[in-house]
Amino acid sequence: MSKKKAIALLIFIGVVLFTLKTSSYAQLQDIVEVIVGEPKEPSQNFPICDFLDSDPERCLKRDFNAVVSGATSKSQVKEIYLHFWRLGQSGKWKNMMVNNTPYKVILSNAEGVSLGYPDYIILKRFFIRPLTSQRHLFAHETGHSIYWRNQQEANRFDLGRFVRQDGNGCYDFQSACGKSGNFVQSYALRYFCDGCRDNISHFRESFAEAIGNYQLGSGRSINYTGFLCARTINNVRTDCSNTYDWVKENIFGGYEF
Repeated sequence: MSKKKAIALLIFIGVVLFTLKTSSYAQLQDIVEVIVGEPKEPSQNFPICDFLDSDPERCLKRDFNAVVSGATSKSQVKEIYLHFWRLGQSGKWKNMMVNNTPYKVILSNAEGVSLGYPDYIILKRFFIRPLTSQRHLFAHETGHSIYWRNQQEANRFDLGRFVRQDGNGCYDFQSACGKSGNFVQSYALRYFCDGCRDNISHFRESFAEAIGNYQLGSGRSINYTGFLCARTINNVRTDCSNTYDWVKENIFGGYEF
């Protein structure tokens, strides 16, 4: 590691430690994530809106039939557009996400966990997160919307097979609160980790987490260790290879980040 990169890493660690001291516990799922490897920007299969700076709301509506509520500035709407645009470099992802029903991104400063539904997501304290964590959270929560908007295809996500094939290093079994199942192990909440949760499904959370992990790029490490039930995935491409390949073909149509 070069001296410049080492200094940058120390600065990042300092920011994380400061955040841990000043942020509520419920907000830390994506802040404490450590992703190893250089982020790679997408090749531009889908051109960026040419009036994004002046009218990001119109760009978001035109390109993704989406609106943002709770934004405090145009720049926040622009950043949400760029999250859509990055994932939308995959035509298949875009076709699965965009339909005739308007989609809403709700930004909230309230404490708690972010949520994904068929036609909207709620992102809690989104812009206090580093960019890579924003990308992971956005892909995870829109992954829930993809599930609800494309249930027939999404239900082909063969969790049982992936658990057998990828096994330890990618999946972790949990049993509590009268429920049990295997989760992609970077997912933190599970069924009980901050109290019993009736609204969590190990299938849907693994589906969404697999999408969130995939878009970070092959060979990346997802380190959530120490937060609730999360465990590190050392290498997304090799440790979760069968899951990765399914998401690559069935969600992103072969597009890689």
